[in-house]
Amino acid sequence: MATSYDSDALPTLSEKIDTATSDDFKKEKDVVDAVEAQSEDDGVVYLNGEPVVTTGLDVSRFLVDIRDDGEDSLTFRSLFLGTVLAGLGASLYQIYLFKPVQMSVSTVFLLLINYTIGNAWAAFLPRRSWVEGTRLQSLGPIIHFINPGHFTLKEHVVSTLVASTAAYGSTAVLNFAVQRLYYNTHVEALTAVLATFSTACFGYGLTGILRPLTVYPSEMVYWGNLPNVAVFQTLHFDTTGNGKRLKLFWSAFTGMFVYEIIPAYIFPILNGFNIFCLASQHASQKTVDVFTNLFGGTNGNEGLGFLSLSFDWQYIGSTYMSWPLIQQGLVYLFLADINKTYSCVANAWVGPAKKLNQILIGRQAMQKYKEAPVWWYLILLVLAFFAGLIVVIKGQTTLPWWSYIVALILGGFITPFSTLLYARMGNGVATNQLMKMVAGAINPGRPVANLYFSMWSHDVISTSIGLAGDLKMGQYLKIPPRVMFLTQVWGTILGSVINYVVMISVVDAQRDILLDPQGTNVWSGQVTQSLNSAAVTWSLAKQLYGRNGPYLIIPLGLVIGMVPTTIQWFIWRYSAWMSVGVNSTITSSIIVGLVSQLWLRKYHPGWYKKYNYILGGALDGGAQVMIFILSFAVFGASGVQKPFPAVRIFPFFNDTCLLTSPISQWAGNPAVGNVDYCNGNGALD
Repeated sequence: MATSYDSDALPTLSEKIDTATSDDFKKEKDVVDAVEAQSEDDGVVYLNGEPVVTTGLDVSRFLVDIRDDGEDSLTFRSLFLGTVLAGLGASLYQIYLFKPVQMSVSTVFLLLINYTIGNAWAAFLPRRSWVEGTRLQSLGPIIHFINPGHFTLKEHVVSTLVASTAAYGSTAVLNFAVQRLYYNTHVEALTAVLATFSTACFGYGLTGILRPLTVYPSEMVYWGNLPNVAVFQTLHFDTTGNGKRLKLFWSAFTGMFVYEIIPAYIFPILNGFNIFCLASQHASQKTVDVFTNLFGGTNGNEGLGFLSLSFDWQYIGSTYMSWPLIQQGLVYLFLADINKTYSCVANAWVGPAKKLNQILIGRQAMQKYKEAPVWWYLILLVLAFFAGLIVVIKGQTTLPWWSYIVALILGGFITPFSTLLYARMGNGVATNQLMKMVAGAINPGRPVANLYFSMWSHDVISTSIGLAGDLKMGQYLKIPPRVMFLTQVWGTILGSVINYVVMISVVDAQRDILLDPQGTNVWSGQVTQSLNSAAVTWSLAKQLYGRNGPYLIIPLGLVIGMVPTTIQWFIWRYSAWMSVGVNSTITSSIIVGLVSQLWLRKYHPGWYKKYNYILGGALDGGAQVMIFILSFAVFGASGVQKPFPAVRIFPFFNDTCLLTSPISQWAGNPAVGNVDYCNGNGALD
């Protein structure tokens, strides 16, 4: 039975912390005791002995451990592992940008792979103790430099954050892909790296300056990072259960790695099994067309994918195993939460007691470390600014220098608001199309300039949000701020180079498919097509969206949408989700989210806390590693495509097509038409 506690007659957390930390907050144990005691003060609900986490303060009390062992974080091992894993993470991210469904690279997967390699490094490479008292004792410092011993939490975090920062990707790289595909412009490698560096580091500079507002308060949670924090702490602080956790991880990873080749390559119909599509094989053409629009969804831009079941984890993913249901769009009170967000941030700066209440829990253990000074971030802003200015002046952007400055000003203005909303609610300000609209107004007739204007405004905002989330993770896990600065800058540089190299490989090898509006169930150019279409249409804003234009209602939608905010958000969320690409995974994603966040989290919180995130990361990792291998081995990312042999095993639906087609096939891998057998709208032509 769930129990709650009345807080009216009990002292506040601020009062307890004031009492417990009278000696300049040096007694961390007293702080911990005060925080734990507060669990009975604020109406915390327990279920099966486990607290139900609902607020940022709950996160600080129950999910984040204040423990800090003071170990080294920036070592040769942590940087080497981070650099190697950055190659894997950034490559996977870039490959998925050219897939029918865009998936992020699981940080939980990266950290678990990292944990295994790091422990093997510590166990099997020579240690300093091996040569002490021997003729090789002089090599002790070198051996210790390479293998400092136990693979620590902080080394683990630093190396993982290098990899995950590199895996963020950048709109800049997509802009280069658009220029390569549609304008036959081959942007030079140095220009590409400078542009990507400029965008990412300008966003990071803003993030560093805004830390006191967007990172330090405890209500700035960044919910999507909590799975990573929980797994980090569990692996290093609660080692008694690591055997079971690692067994689960490697079992799930191996099973998904082996399984993923079936839906991805051998049996692609598993990506979207729909009984309505299968039942429509002998229906009239009009019915087939309607069914395709409603229930089809395995091929690019095929249909809405209603009631399709997908068994292909590469497109389902663990995203909905990580986000609370309220942030998955099932319940959303937008305006009320905006007010709550700003009130929480304001409370963090009004009076000593309230300031402690919001900031102390997450920041107390960080006071021993030197803060990264603001001037570091200011220098980064200046370097990023001039790197971008060089690209604008010397590169093939068609963007005027003054427009570049306007883009940065707009991005810098919106960044704090969008970051605050994302930190609290998991959703920021939608600026992608807004920035393209502004670019079209001030740079008419210049689609490429539109792309770059959006990059230095919208992409600065999205990059700032991602890097702010990583800074929060560093705060949760007690990584020194100066180490975090170096970690994120290095990851940004690595990502700039790796994303560009992989983009060139995929675009050159799959050019025809990426230019095809339909694509295939393996490759799709929908992201680059969408970017180019938006850039072209907004560059013709006066003709298309002006007073006498046919689409005036589109810019007016900004005004109309301010009134029914909640309804507008829900419609946008739903329509944007089911507009392009492969939609057959939606039902399965919803089921996964309900099982994880409703059933496991509510009724089995103990199992959820121990294994939910590890299972999700393992499944993501197994699927993504197999896709990485298949992309270059058989899908043609390196230039040579090797389709799975389409062998006729037994007659299936659409017998006429089977008898007359010269191409042999089998039921799970049809050689003609859509994979799910919803073959309306000319799919068999």
